[in-house]
Parts: sequence; C-alpha cells; structure tokens
Amino acid sequence: MDRRAISQSRLLFLDGLRGFAALFVVFHHAYFNFFFGPVGGDRFPNLLPHGVKAVADILTFGHQAVVVFIVLSGYCLMRPVVRNLGVLHGGLSGFARRRARRILPPYYAALVVTLLMLALVPIPEASRYGPPPPVFTRGVLLSHLLLVQSLSPDWFGKIDAPTWTVATEWLIYWVFATLLLPVWRKLGILATVALAVILGILPRIFHIPIASAAPWFLGCFAFGMFGSCVESYSAHSGKSALSFTTWRWISAALWSALIGIVVLRPGLMHSIAGDFFVGIATMSLIISCALACEAGKQTATKKLLESRTGATLGAFSFSLYLLHWPVLTLCDVALRALHVRPMPFFLSMMTFGVALAVAVAYLFYLVFERPFTRQFARRPAPLVQELAAPAR
Repeated sequence: MDRRAISQSRLLFLDGLRGFAALFVVFHHAYFNFFFGPVGGDRFPNLLPHGVKAVADILTFGHQAVVVFIVLSGYCLMRPVVRNLGVLHGGLSGFARRRARRILPPYYAALVVTLLMLALVPIPEASRYGPPPPVFTRGVLLSHLLLVQSLSPDWFGKIDAPTWTVATEWLIYWVFATLLLPVWRKLGILATVALAVILGILPRIFHIPIASAAPWFLGCFAFGMFGSCVESYSAHSGKSALSFTTWRWISAALWSALIGIVVLRPGLMHSIAGDFFVGIATMSLIISCALACEAGKQTATKKLLESRTGATLGAFSFSLYLLHWPVLTLCDVALRALHVRPMPFFLSMMTFGVALAVAVAYLFYLVFERPFTRQFARRPAPLVQELAAPAR
C-alpha cells in the first residue's frame, strides 16, 4: 500500500469514528431527554420491556462519546506536528487562523439558528434539554460569542446546549499550542500526558468553580497526542506489523473491560476515571487502526469505520453535533402539541427525529461548514452521490 493510499485510509477511519460518535450523541439526546426529562427521574419506567430498556440504556452514555471527539482532536492536531519535526505549521497565528476557519463559521451559524428558534418558538419546560432560561442576557450571549460558556453554570447550555463541549475544546486548543507542545518538545510525550492529566483534575481537587467545563478533558486530549506519537514511532522504526498486533490486543482488552464496566458497574462511567478510561480505550483503537494502515492490514472494526456510512457521517459530523439539539427540540415540541401517546412519541423521536436531524445537519454542512474546510474536496462525495455510487 503506497503512502497516498495509507493517508486516505486513515482519513476514512478517523472520519468514521467521528461520524458514528456524533450519531450516538444524537440518539443519546433523543432517548435520554424523553425518558429522563429536564429535571431527572425516569418518567416512563414501564414504557419498554425491562430487558429492552436495559439494552437501550447504553444510549445514556452520550457524554462518553464526547470523550471520543476530544481524543480524536488531540490525535489529529498532534499528527502534523510530529510529522513536521515538532514545528507547528504557521506558528501560533497560523494555528489560530486554521482553527478559527474550521470551527467558528458553522458554530456561529448554528448559534444564530438556535437563537431564532428560541425567540420564535415557545419551548415548554418538558421539551427542554439543559438549563432553563434566561437566554437573552448579556452574559449568556457574550459567553457563547467568545466560546467560554462552559466555564460557568450561569452560561452553560443556555442556547445550543451540547455546544458546551465545543467551548471546552476551543479552550484546550490554546493550552495545546502554548503549553503542551513546548513541554512535549522539552520533556517528551509521557511528561506531557502526565502534566495534562494533573492540570485537568486540579480544579476538581481544589474545588475551582470550572467543573462544568470538564477540565479533565485536557488529559483525554493528551491521550490523543500520545497516540499520534506512538504511530509515528512505529512507522519510522519499521515495526508497524508487530506494533499493530500488540495494539490490536491492547485495544480489544480495554474495550472488553469497558463493556464489562458498563454492564456491571455503569455508575463508574460517570466520573473522571470513567472518562479517562474511555479516552485510553479510544486512543488504543486509533493506534491499532493507524498501524493497521501502515502494515496493510484490515480488521472488522477498521472496515466498519471506513465504510461509506461512516465516512459520509464523518464528513458532516460537526454540523450534526451543532444542529441536532434544535431539531430534536422542535420535534419534541411538535409531538407534544399533537398529544402523541408515549410509545408512538418515543418511536417518532428515535426514528423520524433522528433522521430529520441528520438530514438538516447535512444541508447545514453544505452551506455553512464545507465551504470553510480546505480539504472538503478530498472528503467523501455528497450524500446523494455516495448513495448512488456502486458498492465497493
């Protein structure tokens, strides 16, 4: 396999992982808000058979899918730095321009769309995900404009609720460029990961009031950086096949343990340690898939991530993450206005609601995200062309 093919294969599996994680978050919000509501408590304990609901409750772990995004971000941002011998292309200013171009246009467009929805559509409390109003206050609007809404409960989740994670990741970018990279150049990747983990948990230890921002995500981001360094070392040492085998077993063991925890002790997942475990498992999966590309190997997981569905979802996963909440909220409001009974309501949200969110997000991506993505020409073809293309 030549290097160009390897590069494309990596792009596809990374996009697939990102796309499936975004879709999981959509199902999570469609499921979680329906059953548990805005104020907590299981509202419809007998709606689904016990066994079915026990399996479906896997959708309550939407927060852990966000950890996958953070690890992916650390891996993708570190990879060109490693390949460029530690140099951040374009320096800090170039990095800032690239991140702003990639993140801000679709983010601000989604913010405007959501604000219009909140201004024009009465949203009953039962249909809300996240904290209630007030929304149109100076603090809330400015914090969302500056992407710092995750730092305070007074701003957190007031407009497009899931975008608190975008704000946290935005802040991590600058810690990465100004602190983690210099430490990595001086002390290596292990010291960098240790520093990120320690800095991430210090606010919780000392009760610094920024816990809403999940500062420990900095450690998860560093796990992604570690994955990029491992991949680079294996590629340059010529031990890709051996490393692939090792990391494939490590990944299988970690994900098996993770499934065991979810089944036997699900409460452990809703903790900093749980996020770190998901982050390490995600890192191992990325490394094993990347090294499989280097070694010319194929696995069932990698094949799934590189599938047409995964690659297409991944292409507009950011738009899907930004837009799904207002779409699901409107679906919820409409179904309540029609006085739909619980079971049809639930099925409508999990099918029509999710499908509508995906469709609207794709159109949003074409208008507000793809024009600002320099590499969009190398992305998978538009959805209609993808579906019409012959099977591979």
